[in-house]
Amino acid sequence: MDKEPDNLRRNIRFLMQQNGYGENATRLAEAIGMNQPTLHRIMKSESSDPKISNLRKIASYFGVTVGDLLDSDMQTLMHDEPNPAKRLTLVDMAKRTLRLRDALQMATYSLEVIDGANVKQEEVARVAAAIFEIANQADTDVSSLPQEAITSAVLSALSG
Repeated sequence: MDKEPDNLRRNIRFLMQQNGYGENATRLAEAIGMNQPTLHRIMKSESSDPKISNLRKIASYFGVTVGDLLDSDMQTLMHDEPNPAKRLTLVDMAKRTLRLRDALQMATYSLEVIDGANVKQEEVARVAAAIFEIANQADTDVSSLPQEAITSAVLSALSG
């Protein structure tokens, strides 16, 4: 567990570099709908137990899982892993991107059913992150998830 904050910080910085953010946490915070001081504390390991909802926002934005952020070495997964079976490929990244798109669509639809036209972008992001995480854990398309899993993700994200 002691490695988690270091992995998290290192992985966020790597993903920021890979996606054109450099060291600009303010831009990233705006893009994912998070307060900049919160993101800054996570990146500096000043937050000993970051909220899962914040980790989901970061993970979803970059198309990875919360587990990847905490436990993996993203640089190795994406570039340096000598074992091709363990390396994230462009196909893997494309699958994750499609899952994220589908999760956003499912979240928007689910919230419109619940709230009508009063859907908030922050709620969509939280629900999409939860759906995305479940789809990644199951290694399946969002459309293949059982309705109970989607309902559970929606309710969990809205209560958390």
